[in-house]
Amino acid sequence: MSETKKWTGGCHCGRVRFEAELALDGLKICNCSFCQKRGAIMGFVPETAFSLLSDKDAQAEYLFNKKMIHHTFCPECVSAPIPTARRPAARRWSPSTSAVLTASMRRP
Repeated sequence: MSETKKWTGGCHCGRVRFEAELALDGLKICNCSFCQKRGAIMGFVPETAFSLLSDKDAQAEYLFNKKMIHHTFCPECVSAPIPTARRPAARRWSPSTSAVLTASMRRP
């Protein structure tokens, strides 16, 4: 089991920024068509280990199909570092869990 570390990350232009504490041994590959097209690999983070450093209004949102996952993205550079669940019915996610795309993270 890998060590939990504090990571920072965000979108390409820096408008959307976050900080998360997670270990890299529980990463998941999402099976939805949107994430498959962009090769998303996610780490799941409890709400207590996640901080959005930028203003929530800095993000736009894309919903599709059953509209259960909020695919937030930066309207400036269009990168999408933080998908979140809308309802507990979303598989694997509870209302207090966020996911972060590992490609958007920087080393601690």
